[in-house]
Amino acid sequence: ELGDGRRQAEVALRQANYADVTGDHPAEVTAARQAVELGLAAADLYSQAAGQWFWGRSLWRQADYKAAQSHLEQALTLAHEGGFGRVEADSLRNLGALARHQGRYVEAAAYNQQALDLYRALEDRPGESAALQNLGIIARNQGDYAAARIYYEQAMTLSRTTGNRLDESDALTNLGVATMYQGDYGRARDYFEQSRRVKQEIDDRHGEGMVLGNLGIVARNQGDLAAARRYFEEAAV
Repeated sequence: ELGDGRRQAEVALRQANYADVTGDHPAEVTAARQAVELGLAAADLYSQAAGQWFWGRSLWRQADYKAAQSHLEQALTLAHEGGFGRVEADSLRNLGALARHQGRYVEAAAYNQQALDLYRALEDRPGESAALQNLGIIARNQGDYAAARIYYEQAMTLSRTTGNRLDESDALTNLGVATMYQGDYGRARDYFEQSRRVKQEIDDRHGEGMVLGNLGIVARNQGDLAAARRYFEEAAV
């Protein structure tokens, strides 16, 4: 009613964020586009940058990589121009994820390293942890499991320091996967069990199911087929 374009853009960004966390990609794109349009009309650079980021992030999750790249690059340019460090770092990290999904690991690592440096400068611990985990996944996908574990261990330490239980459980899961690939099934199982306990405590049912699947793989590789079957059956519930 007041016709305040900047506040309307802020509302659109919050709607995009809600759609993002609830997985409603069409609604996220609609809200992000509205935020960009309102930001342009109000000469609000932040709304434009954040709107482009939500837009690109949603398209990436829908595997529309070409369009996602374009919007994330626009978000990165606008955020850098406006000095919006968090949006800039998030754009770099998502561009890294986009490159990783397409098998461009050198580019993916470069984007995530830039994001990591910026998160550290901003003292953004959750962002730092996310970038470290991404670097770990890139190293793991390239077969460098030792390097992957170093990244995951740093992310786990950060998550525990800040009390971010979800990130902690994800780091433990990733540590378990890297350790499993190294053939150390006993230690991998320990990491997975730790992750499972945290996921139970925070009621992350989806994440717990993934961990149970990994526990089943470890048991199978150890020749304990009865235990493997139990884990897989639990994961399927």
